[in-house]
Amino acid sequence: MELPPASGPALRVWEMGDEILVGLMDGRIQRTADKMSYWREPEQPYPIPIQQAIKCENIAIITWMDPEIRVSIMGGMNLLENNWKSNYSNRTELQNSNGIIGHQNQLWLHSLDAEVLAITSYLNKFAFVSMNRGVYFLESSEDGPKEIWRTEIPDWPKPWENAIWRTNENKNGNVDTHAQSIHIDENNLILFDERGSWVIFSLDEGKEINSGRLPFKGKNTGTWRGKNSWAISEDNRKLHLLNSNFELTSTHKTPGPVNFARESIHGWIWTGWRHDGTERGIITTNEIGLWINENEKPRVISNDGKWHDFSL
Repeated sequence: MELPPASGPALRVWEMGDEILVGLMDGRIQRTADKMSYWREPEQPYPIPIQQAIKCENIAIITWMDPEIRVSIMGGMNLLENNWKSNYSNRTELQNSNGIIGHQNQLWLHSLDAEVLAITSYLNKFAFVSMNRGVYFLESSEDGPKEIWRTEIPDWPKPWENAIWRTNENKNGNVDTHAQSIHIDENNLILFDERGSWVIFSLDEGKEINSGRLPFKGKNTGTWRGKNSWAISEDNRKLHLLNSNFELTSTHKTPGPVNFARESIHGWIWTGWRHDGTERGIITTNEIGLWINENEKPRVISNDGKWHDFSL
């Protein structure tokens, strides 16, 4: 039986292993259950937007941020719990509270002093980078994350020769560019910035071991990792396919932003602004694609909360 539409229009989709977590347009979230067999009822643990979300074993690590009321938090939610009911009825109640109250289905909670720009996980470890603060690598547990190491924002490779960077309070790392995405595997942590640079850190000590530039000049507007390849969006107008050494293998023009790409048995496939794409061409759609499942016959969930079959 195919999964029905979500409970309303959607803004974002986060992959949670065999499930997905959807950010609805009304500010609530909605989770699938039993390997995407059905939807749970919409929820809103905190009355502020979700910023980032990843799965780390049976924990959903989520960050919330509201710049207007200056609230930024990270929490570990129990993915096995059926209902993440709200602790607060509205933003005003949250703003007037004396400190953020941990959610009843929350395993741990931390206040943050900077925006989380990117976050990723691998098995029971996760890593994130925060705005002008640093890169953090941690081990996840129900008692709370345990820091393995942290390091400063890298001194990114310059986008052109003789470019002048503004530095972050005499530390390494410039503030004229920011991290775009972060990825980890069993050996390395790979960090991309928005101006087309990449830096690789060793997982054991957090030492920088390599860095370089992507083979295009525009802005990096999205990165997706395959088994031995990458899909990277340039200026929301092109999708480049690269090998594991960041060497260009093909380029595909897109009619707008790409929201999600996946390496499949059919090659790279993607979805975004009123189109689905394959290495063979573009298929026009009426809606904005947000995410593609991993089935042999892929399906796309769009911004209207509905599904459509991916045209291969």
